[in-house]
Amino acid sequence: MSVLLATAIDLERWANRLDSSGDLPKLVRQLILATEEDITQLDMRAGEGTRYEGYDGMVTAGKGNAFVPPDRSVWEMGVTKNVKGKADGDYAKRTESPGDIDPSRTVFVFVTPRRWAGKNAWVEEKRKAGEWRDVRVVDADDLETWLHLAPAVHIWISGLVGKDPGDCEDLETFGQHWQEATLPPLPSELILAGRAASVERLIAFVRGPAGIFTVQADSQEEALVFIAATIEQLSPNERDALFSRAVIVRTEHAWRQITLTEQPLVLLPTFQLTGTQVPRSHHSQKRRRWRFSHVSHDNWLKKRSREQASVKNVHRR
Repeated sequence: MSVLLATAIDLERWANRLDSSGDLPKLVRQLILATEEDITQLDMRAGEGTRYEGYDGMVTAGKGNAFVPPDRSVWEMGVTKNVKGKADGDYAKRTESPGDIDPSRTVFVFVTPRRWAGKNAWVEEKRKAGEWRDVRVVDADDLETWLHLAPAVHIWISGLVGKDPGDCEDLETFGQHWQEATLPPLPSELILAGRAASVERLIAFVRGPAGIFTVQADSQEEALVFIAATIEQLSPNERDALFSRAVIVRTEHAWRQITLTEQPLVLLPTFQLTGTQVPRSHHSQKRRRWRFSHVSHDNWLKKRSREQASVKNVHRR
């Protein structure tokens, strides 16, 4: 499956596109949410929001991980070919005018979707200055490594840069394409109309312990759209955290590959799972919060009414 997904080379090419500057913060935000569960603050505007003044991102995390610093960090990003020039400018600007941030207690992170051969020397130079608690750089190679820890995000960015993820699709993109197939686009509120009780149960499920959930719908497609629309109604951070882990899986081979990851995921298989294919929900502390979903499409389902037909076996762990 990895041969179909975005690499550092693809990210560098993507950096030349006009939309990359607006989508880079979304990529980083999704990666943070997909790989770090202990987040108490995440402010990172994407799209049109990148035009506003202020840091590109502000994050407060618990223990952090290889890419997300523990405690408080500020993030600056750039897609320009002159990576060092952009990094120098952002660093100087934030060091001179940090606002209400205390640099001595904050990590400065610079992100570029381009490969930067001089990043280690740049980081070492800035660390020696001692102006921030720490200084880090995340370049294209680091982003590729980070993406391997976040399959749903890897699938999303792969589609965005023109790669074909094959038998997997991120739930957010699926939902958006389905809604935008009509003119005007179909709003989430209309999709969820009259289903308040089902929405509440689904939300309670994704917030609760591992388990199995059933969604009522006419077809696989409508069931998936219902799940996507429900998640879309949540608060931005909760919504993005779920979308950053939600993947539609269409074949057994893709299922075997994606269930190897150690990261929490929301998986929605569109094929019939056997007992041996359903992962154990509580066998380790790391995996106890994973979620798994099974979307059924048998003849029984097709013959049922909207109120009776169901998408079965939504698993969560």
